[in-house]
Parts: sequence; C-alpha cells; structure tokens
Amino acid sequence: MQSIYDHEADALYITLSAKTHSRTQRITHNFILDFDEAGEVCGIEVLNVMAAGINPLELNIAHYTAQHQPAALTDAEKAAYQAGVERRQQRVAQHKVGINPAK
Repeated sequence: MQSIYDHEADALYITLSAKTHSRTQRITHNFILDFDEAGEVCGIEVLNVMAAGINPLELNIAHYTAQHQPAALTDAEKAAYQAGVERRQQRVAQHKVGINPAK
C-alpha cells in the first residue's frame, strides 16, 4: 500500500494494489474508489483533504520527486504545507461566519 498527497490539488491517493484500474466510482463528493478488472478496489482518492481538517504532515505518506523517487520533506516544505493548512483553515473559518477575505 502506498499513499501520496498532492498539495496543489489537496488530494490524497492511496494505492492498494499494482493492478490498473478499469473503472471509477464516486462514493461521495470527496471520496472516489478505483476498481480493477476483477472488481476489487485498487485505489482510493480523497479530495479536499486539508479543507476537511486533515493535516497531511501528520499522515505517514510518501512525497515524491519529479523522478518518482521517495524523498523526505525539507523543513521549508513542511513549513509551506503548514502555511497552506493554516490558510485553508482561516478560509473555512471565514466562510462559516460569512466574512469575505480581501482579494
């Protein structure tokens, strides 16, 4: 099993098997399952991860380089992720109370 978080898309993909998916089924607005030819779940996609209050830095997931090699996050990358989490939390809080942030 392998998990990858895409901070630009705010999406988490969990690969359950190496099989290629043949169909996709949206379970909820933010939860999608991929199935292989045999009908077995081979992947799970979770959208709007940070908006849901999940901090990807607290998850044991892989972050990949452009060459698809596992890489440890640098302190700067961790800080950037945390800043993104805080910005999203502020936007969610502002939305809940009806405040429109300045553009």
